[in-house]
Amino acid sequence: MTLNELKEQIILTIRDLKEHGVFPKENHLYDYKKELNFFGINDALEIFMRNLAKDILSFSNGNGGIIILGIEENTATGKLNDTGLDSKNLDLLTKIDLNLITQKFEKITKTGVNIDLQSFQLGTRQFYYLLIEKQNQVLIPINDFNDYKIKKGEILYRASSKNEIANHSTQDFNRFLQIKSNEKNKTEVNTSSKTIKNGSMFSDGELDMMQYMDSQNEMINQNQIFEIKTIVEKNPKLLHQFKKTNLNDLTRSEAFTIEKQIRIARKKKEKKMEEVC
Repeated sequence: MTLNELKEQIILTIRDLKEHGVFPKENHLYDYKKELNFFGINDALEIFMRNLAKDILSFSNGNGGIIILGIEENTATGKLNDTGLDSKNLDLLTKIDLNLITQKFEKITKTGVNIDLQSFQLGTRQFYYLLIEKQNQVLIPINDFNDYKIKKGEILYRASSKNEIANHSTQDFNRFLQIKSNEKNKTEVNTSSKTIKNGSMFSDGELDMMQYMDSQNEMINQNQIFEIKTIVEKNPKLLHQFKKTNLNDLTRSEAFTIEKQIRIARKKKEKKMEEVC
């Protein structure tokens, strides 16, 4: 969701809170926090990042999201209570410069984030909401950031009411791809049975992410690279789809797309042979 779409959503949510005391449940779009943990430090920006950096990354890789600060959740019952923020939290949040937050994320993932932080009031109680816009490319940390509980190469995304790791397992990865594909006009994708045509189904960032996932599982080795080269030489159309004539001229995402096409074609051939037998 874009920031404008999220703003429309939060306006409706605040209205329901004021008029009916109704809370949306924590899900892929909403998260609640009673207050910030100050970690015994005074740097407002650092406190903000330690509390929210991981959530911002997850929502950015999901469909965007809304975090409301000042809402307490009873972990036993799931009941939400609009307690509001104390003066210490309110004072810190007024000091947050969103441009500096974006600069922080440029260091974490080489890409900034689009967020908005605003206050609102229910009766005499004061709250803040944080809007996180969905990113078109997948944000992947380039280093470990232990203070933020962010690890190098870990692909975080929001699913249901939790932050998930896409490259934790093949099952998690396939779930992430399905979520991303559903966001793109509800197009179903199964990387083991659908051909990725010219990379049009995914952005370059997503293809690079898939390449990283494969490399983590050692699914692509030197023998496969040689095999790809041999197949491409026999089937120049694989190069022509990218208007290239040499395998070395391919970008990483283009090369990976070809590898996927070869793998899918091989599986189809094997399945056909099994049916004949």
